[in-house]
This record gives sequence, C-alpha cells and structure tokens, in this order.
Amino acid sequence: MNRVLKALGAEVSETAFRTDWAAIRAGYLGRGWFQDGAELDYYNAWAFHYALYWLGRLDPELDGEFIQTARREFVVFYRHLITPRGLPMLGRSICYRTAAPVPLIADALSVPRTIEPGEALRALDAVWRYFVEHGAVADGSLSQGYCGTDLRILDRYSGPASCLWGLRSLILALSQPDESPFWTADMRPLPIEISDYSLDDAVAGWRVEGRHADLAVTIHRAGETPSVRLTPMHWYYRLAEYLLERPFRPANRKAKYAGSVYPSDPPFCGCRE
Repeated sequence: MNRVLKALGAEVSETAFRTDWAAIRAGYLGRGWFQDGAELDYYNAWAFHYALYWLGRLDPELDGEFIQTARREFVVFYRHLITPRGLPMLGRSICYRTAAPVPLIADALSVPRTIEPGEALRALDAVWRYFVEHGAVADGSLSQGYCGTDLRILDRYSGPASCLWGLRSLILALSQPDESPFWTADMRPLPIEISDYSLDDAVAGWRVEGRHADLAVTIHRAGETPSVRLTPMHWYYRLAEYLLERPFRPANRKAKYAGSVYPSDPPFCGCRE
C-alpha cells in the first residue's frame, strides 16, 4: 500500500516502509519461500509473490535482484503443482484457489523470465477452467470453498469478500494489453502434461509427485498420518454463529496441515471428477 500511495503522489513514511520491508526480508527462508505463520502453504504464491511483482513494478530500485531471484527459484519448483484437474491443496485460505497461477504469470511478465508466457497462459486457463466447471463461481462471485461453498474449510477470518483474492491471477493477466506476448503466445503444456516427475523442495519440506497418465499431482510431507478427516460444520457451530454474530467454524487445522499426503484428485477439501 505504501508504494501504491507513493506512486499516486501521496506522502508516505519511508521509515515505516523500510521497517516493513526489512521484516519481509528477515522472514525469507530461501528458494522463494517466506515465513508466514508456523507452516508453509500457498500464501507464498498468492500473497508474497503477487506483492513482490507489483513492488518491482512500482519501485524498480527496490532490491530488484533479490525479488527476481526469489521469484525465479520459487517457480522452478512451484510450476509442478499446477494441473488441469485441480490442485494438491493444503493449508489455509483455500477459497483463494483460483489465484494459484500468480507466480507463473508474474514470472512470465518479468525480465528476465523463467516461465514462458505460453505456459503461464495455460496455467491460468487450466486452473480457472477447472474451478468454473466444478461450480466454484456462483451468483457472480467466487464461492467460499474449494469447488462450492464449504464452511468446513473456510477460515474464521474470512469474510464475504475474502474469496476475491482469487482474482489476483486475472488481475495480473488483464493488466497486459491485447498485444502482449502473454496473450499472443501459443499455450504451452504444463509439466504434468508432458511427463511424470518427482521433485523435492528442502525449504518447504515437500516432495511433489506428478503422474502424467491421469494428470494427478500429490504433495508428500512430514505428517502425523496420510490424511486427517475434516470436522463437519455441526449444528452447534451454526448456533454459535447466530448467537455470537461472528464466524464460528471448525478450524480443521490438522486436516489442513497435519497430513502427510495431499493429492489433487481427490483433494482433501473438496470435489473430484
């Protein structure tokens, strides 16, 4: 926000910005991952790397080499999570799921780039096509869940407009003119559409396996059990919401983080083919 206001001509506090930026740099773990809470998840994709892209555009003098390196190292691994059949989802803010292509698009729009525009465009198309076809868009907006609305996985801090973070992938794409290479490039296949793979990321502690035959991607990580069942949205949660006039939902933290296997099909949190 600081750099947006500055670009619009408003007076801002450079000291406050430098303090915030130093805190972000202090939380950098390597390979494009930033610490945000106790566990690593997709927040790195749709929060950190989205913000870094715009920071680089608004303030090109701000640690450009660091931003470029973090983005490049992140997408080399992250691109293997995108599949035309959903996402190997884990963690919080699942309703932002359509923002998953953000790091690929941000990289494809940058110089130098690691991801070709055609692959980024394919990622955008695959993710949005899957979720639209599976009911994620309802009444003109993104639903509060993975496919449809699912209060079992909706975080207590999420409000009616929270899911609009899922538009971040479209915002990046639509910021480009029609003649941009992003829009004129022929779509390139995603890694999962080319071959099988198995990759490790030591920072995240994830092993990602892709199975080309059925386009399935699975995240393997240290966990208590292969999977943890979601706690239902029992009647007493609904009663508490009514009486307290605030969100009161099952946290389902173990289901989101304690499993050792998170597949794309079927995901722990939603629909399947």
